[in-house]
Amino acid sequence: MASWGQAPIDILRASLESRKTTIASLIQAQTMMIGGEKTVMKIEYDGKGRSRRTMLQPLRLQGQVLIDDGKSLVTLLPDSQAVKVVASRPISTEVRLELISKNYRLSSKRGEKVAGRDTVVVSCYPRYKEMPRRKITVDAVSRVPLRVVSSYQGKDFVLIDTLSFDLPKAMPASLFQAPAGFKQIRVASAVRVPDEREAAEMLPFQPWIPKSLPFGFALESLEILPAGKASVLAIRLTDGFNMATVYQWDGSVSSKFPDANSIASRNLGFVLVGDLPEAISARLTDYLTKEALAL
Repeated sequence: MASWGQAPIDILRASLESRKTTIASLIQAQTMMIGGEKTVMKIEYDGKGRSRRTMLQPLRLQGQVLIDDGKSLVTLLPDSQAVKVVASRPISTEVRLELISKNYRLSSKRGEKVAGRDTVVVSCYPRYKEMPRRKITVDAVSRVPLRVVSSYQGKDFVLIDTLSFDLPKAMPASLFQAPAGFKQIRVASAVRVPDEREAAEMLPFQPWIPKSLPFGFALESLEILPAGKASVLAIRLTDGFNMATVYQWDGSVSSKFPDANSIASRNLGFVLVGDLPEAISARLTDYLTKEALAL
């Protein structure tokens, strides 16, 4: 039996890094917390940082394959014999762990078997009581995450559940390569910028970057989706677990989002998008609007 006596933060670190260190094959069901469609996929890791996800459900996505090597995200489209390629920019493990340590109190204990595997459960209690609690169940040996449950206002939401799990000795390299002969469709990737000054130089409007955020959220990155006058700034936010994005654009341009908000004094449009409870999204949006108007 593998020891599970590590500190909870070290178990989380090993879990976040497991795809780089573990050769594994699993089938997982995944569901967004708020109004999301359930997907079932086969996931394969080569232990070198590459992953392959094959969609099994729903039917409309069946057969689609996503290959991620940490630099490029390749989507295979078998019906059209084509591949789409965009940049892959996973969030830094250390950034996530720093925010998790700041925003959550952690504990760990032995868990129940999942997909026939012995497990360890890390319970994450938010320091901001408005935020959801989280339980992360990891494989006791490999630390691969097997189940993630978010709890909010007395309800449990199973975000990830593992239906089968295997640790093969090797993975064929061909699984993580696009098939020969497939047409490549290169999709314009978002351009990551380091700060507000550089963002302003590339955008047709003066962006506004929030200086402080509630509930432990922090700025993770800034990305520009270039489209001329209709360019959009994506402000990526996280509290370590929960992710949200503030999309911002020139207020004189028609909105691309049905639930857009406006800051008339700055001639900006914006919308907050994330897998967050409605009450949290509403409070974040209200906070962002008030901070912008106060400037």
